[in-house]
Amino acid sequence: MKIRNGFVSNSSSSSFVIVGVSGDLAEEVSKKDHAKFEWGGAGYGDTKELDYVCWNEDSHNDDTDECTFEIVGINAEKLLKTRHYNEIAADCKKLIEKILGRSIKLSDIDLHSGETSSG
Repeated sequence: MKIRNGFVSNSSSSSFVIVGVSGDLAEEVSKKDHAKFEWGGAGYGDTKELDYVCWNEDSHNDDTDECTFEIVGINAEKLLKTRHYNEIAADCKKLIEKILGRSIKLSDIDLHSGETSSG
């Protein structure tokens, strides 16, 4: 999975398109899935792993490697060129339900886009 930190608008930034959840649900997923965190690496266009997005540097604690995640979902930038949104959303729902051990509504899944630092 790829964890993205910080909102910036300079050349060290990268854009993202994520099909996933935000807010309290994203925080709940990230707390349950914390053992699987890897900084950097895989997940780009992969429907088997979730991406985690932090909006600002204050949401990451370097001492503990803990972060408050505002968005959790599947990086869909490439996937949306070959698959329908509804298919990606259904895959994301299954991944999140597996992590949480309970059902969520498909309407909890949404399309998120923005720009973060390339951390």
